[in-house]
Amino acid sequence: MLWMLVGAATTEGTYEFMVAHPDMSYQSLLHSCCYISQVGYGTYRFDRRHSDSMKLALRRGVNLIDTSAFYSVGESEDLIGEILNELVEEGSLNRNQVYIVSKAGFVQIEDGDSVPGMFQLSDQIGYSIHPEFLESQLTGILGRLRLETLDCLLLHNPEQYLLWAKLNNVKFVDALQELEKQIAVTFDYLEMEVRRGRIKCYGLSSNTLSQPKNHFTYLPLDRFHNIAKRISTNHNFHFIQFPMNLFETSAATEENLPDKQSVLEFASVHQLNVLVNRPFDAMTEMLSLRLVDIPEETELAPVIDRNVCLDELEEQEEQISMFIESLLKQLSKDERTKIKRKISFSILYRKHRKTISSSLMMWQYSFQSWFDDLSADMHWIEENYFLGLSEWNELSRNYIAKLKEFDSVISYFLRESDRIRIRELKLKLTSVHSQFHLNEKFSCQAIRALRMTEGIHSILVGMRKIRYVNEVSDECSRAVAKVDPFLLWSDIKKEIISR
Repeated sequence: MLWMLVGAATTEGTYEFMVAHPDMSYQSLLHSCCYISQVGYGTYRFDRRHSDSMKLALRRGVNLIDTSAFYSVGESEDLIGEILNELVEEGSLNRNQVYIVSKAGFVQIEDGDSVPGMFQLSDQIGYSIHPEFLESQLTGILGRLRLETLDCLLLHNPEQYLLWAKLNNVKFVDALQELEKQIAVTFDYLEMEVRRGRIKCYGLSSNTLSQPKNHFTYLPLDRFHNIAKRISTNHNFHFIQFPMNLFETSAATEENLPDKQSVLEFASVHQLNVLVNRPFDAMTEMLSLRLVDIPEETELAPVIDRNVCLDELEEQEEQISMFIESLLKQLSKDERTKIKRKISFSILYRKHRKTISSSLMMWQYSFQSWFDDLSADMHWIEENYFLGLSEWNELSRNYIAKLKEFDSVISYFLRESDRIRIRELKLKLTSVHSQFHLNEKFSCQAIRALRMTEGIHSILVGMRKIRYVNEVSDECSRAVAKVDPFLLWSDIKKEIISR
């Protein structure tokens, strides 16, 4: 039987946890004085397969868990609640030793849904920070996590409103003013939830806090902090969360706030706790790259060049197109064209090939879903037009085989490209600071750069595998010297990005 866990993280409880795990590094939070591990367990794409890795992380000293009502439609929170209950019941963990952060704002739209303040982002996804919706979200979060009190609730990417406004031709000034009105009402509601005892504090999780000021979706942190101060001089707006990694350095280097402050400088001056996400996934306008070592290939290189393979794939698509033209003359030209367009992977790939320059980009472009869709389309065409026709079966079988071959070839090429690039980056990083060493794992160096940064309290890592937990925990057993953020990240930007 699962129980509601009473209380929240405390200074005493987290200190006791820290003392019991001397091989983990901790930071003291501002305001609450709770001690949290320098790495937190991020639960994006977290499911039951990863339960053991979370238990191990907690046992190795990780005591910050970051989740969201939107992750797996609440299933991640539900599983976290089960794990916390299990560890508390067995006596290896107390509720006051672990710091739980969740996020709210996204709406999973279902038929007939009526959500106050919602604007629609897609057919399935909406967004709202209206107090009525957030109250419902918080009730669900606490229920799934089996918690009486959430340590921190973050608004999950409120810049979504600015993106929606841009797509709907709303002027930036008007959009920002409207968002500020919404935030003021929301912060006032969140202060009430603190008084109610359902949350201890709140904050913002945003991908655009450190963007240049002229960017349409830029969130000016100073203006939202001022809103909190107008509500109360003793406000509980205590956290910000944003992406930061070896390629996304702007939180330390972009002077987009008053007095030429960066986000990290502003947070330090105004006593905001900082959580960093995506330490391994660099996603910029110019590049997407997974910042981890790529193992040496154990399989032989493909015997066919990727361009040759793509040309052969295109030839097979032309054969299929001619076959459809010759056997489906009873259909209109538009109908035949519509069917032929389903078999056009080579065109789709050629359109995007310049931007698909890494394995991460391949994942972002959902290559596997392209292949799955094509297989389904081939089956649909057969079922509707060529059922039992041996010539079509052979064409289809050969085309699917060539698709799989191309997948293998391009995957190999991108992994090799990533591996060479990471090796070059490791060499460049060693020239930035003496705390980086060439013979170390690049993932550890990526984490260490953030650990060295004054003002970052915890780095959120998706430790879904046991191996990841051990690698990150081992890195955090190592002492690091703190470095001025602007100097460190300006050097990283100069060495890694600019050259």
